Amino acid sequence: VILQFYFLSTHQRGNDSHQRGNDGDKRLLSTLFFQSLKCAIHDTEQWTDIPSGVKEHALALGYTKCTWNNHPFGNPLEQSSWSCLTSKEKKHANSLNCNEHSWDKYVNHFVDYAWDELMHDEIYCWEYLGYSKSSWESNGKQPASIKKNFDELSVLEQSGAECAGYTKKTWDNEKRCSSKCNFLGSANWGDLSSKKRSAACALGYSKCSWEHPPFNNPIELTSWNYLSNQQRKYATILKCNEANWNKNVNHYFDYSWEELLLYDIGCWCDLGYSKLSWEGEIHPPGSEHKYFSELSSKELKGAKCAGYSAKTWDNDFVCIKETIPSPSSQPTTQPSTSEPTLTQNTGTPTFVITFNRDE
Repeated sequence: VILQFYFLSTHQRGNDSHQRGNDGDKRLLSTLFFQSLKCAIHDTEQWTDIPSGVKEHALALGYTKCTWNNHPFGNPLEQSSWSCLTSKEKKHANSLNCNEHSWDKYVNHFVDYAWDELMHDEIYCWEYLGYSKSSWESNGKQPASIKKNFDELSVLEQSGAECAGYTKKTWDNEKRCSSKCNFLGSANWGDLSSKKRSAACALGYSKCSWEHPPFNNPIELTSWNYLSNQQRKYATILKCNEANWNKNVNHYFDYSWEELLLYDIGCWCDLGYSKLSWEGEIHPPGSEHKYFSELSSKELKGAKCAGYSAKTWDNDFVCIKETIPSPSSQPTTQPSTSEPTLTQNTGTPTFVITFNRDE
């Protein structure tokens, strides 16, 4: 309770997070105010019981019966902090009684924050749950708390969970509904059902490209709008929809710069891109030559906003590189034709095919 009181009265993301009043009454009012702003997503009403007006906004944000009843992270949008939502998404979220503070705490649970952001804003919830900078950024051993049910957490860990906006129900519900397409490294190729493997094969996947996303299958360079109806049907079998395909599979690479600005998708701006570098007129920014662990806090925010994890950021083109013969192995009598040809739609950056972080 003390931890939650302290956090709610001090966290003001986007303003001066270190300005704290000394008036105890004001701090209490602030705490009560933010506690009253839990999004409708966290209400006790089940999907079948919510008013049609509320359901309309929930559907627009990508919710289904499963993801609404089993928060958190069933809906891929919940993996994005408020600052990564588009203007349209924010309007729908506002209609569900959400704002920046309540969304980041009760919906996103601060998981889209970089570790340095958490420390700067004095959000110590995940530290109390056993995380460090290394484990938070997926480079170290994960704490034991993530494998525990809520009742198994220590007093300190429960305080951390509550500080991060969890209740017993939401903590124990985590990941009950699948939030990402099945071929984002979540399952080994050999473990797929025959139906899902057939769908994956129809979309051009191999064992390597399935287990090592992204962009080892040329179809991933295509946004949802440019998929054929048949391809969308196969993708739907793999639990994909327009939102999670464009973010977690295509990473918005097939968007033009104007589209990114129109839809308020600032991920690639945070990664240092401009219109000229996005369209291949000038060299890409320094972030493209870094491994995930080397990204700055702002770049890390951009990478996560674009649907990347440490694994997918560092995996770019690993299978395609393996299929390209080295110069010494190519025949001297005629040019090699074994290098794959990738077709891009208008607006796709030209650099994405040739980029190599090791160079």
